[in-house]
Amino acid sequence: MSSINPNDLSARFLLAQQLLKSGHPEEALAEFTQVFQADPNNEEALLERVKLLHWKGRYKEALDDLEKAHTQYPQKWQTAVMLAYLLAASPQYDLRDGARALSLAQLVYAATGSLEHGVLVGLALSELGRCSEAAEWQRKLIAAAEEQRKDDLIAKLKADLQRYEKAQSCRPAGVSSRKDSLPPGKNP
Repeated sequence: MSSINPNDLSARFLLAQQLLKSGHPEEALAEFTQVFQADPNNEEALLERVKLLHWKGRYKEALDDLEKAHTQYPQKWQTAVMLAYLLAASPQYDLRDGARALSLAQLVYAATGSLEHGVLVGLALSELGRCSEAAEWQRKLIAAAEEQRKDDLIAKLKADLQRYEKAQSCRPAGVSSRKDSLPPGKNP
């Protein structure tokens, strides 16, 4: 590691990826952090950092990074997608904001038309407790996925639909405080 120029962000990013692949998430997080701090416009470094923070159960820090990046670079749709996801389904209930998640998810879906991004709309609706709307939205996504022959996505959409159709709350599972949160290793 000492042979890497600390100012070569591309090399640091590649090093972080290799560290992650070789089972050194702490070291990878440190490298992704350095790259992101030196270049806040580096969306890949941000997203990798956020994934690692989430994996470690540092949800607030992950959300704060996404919020800051989205404010600075609102045109970066992958950041908006990840932000919408965490606002709708953070393992910590107190970090969620279903209304904001829905707004972001609808913007991303309108811009891309991607079924995968449409899933976020249903997730945000469920976080808001709007289960019947989430179910209806999911049925539309299922029909579109069947038309497009996206068999891998259909199973997930149908599983989500079952959750949305249940009589009890369809809100994504979570916990009320950090000490009760999921152990590291539970990725979104």
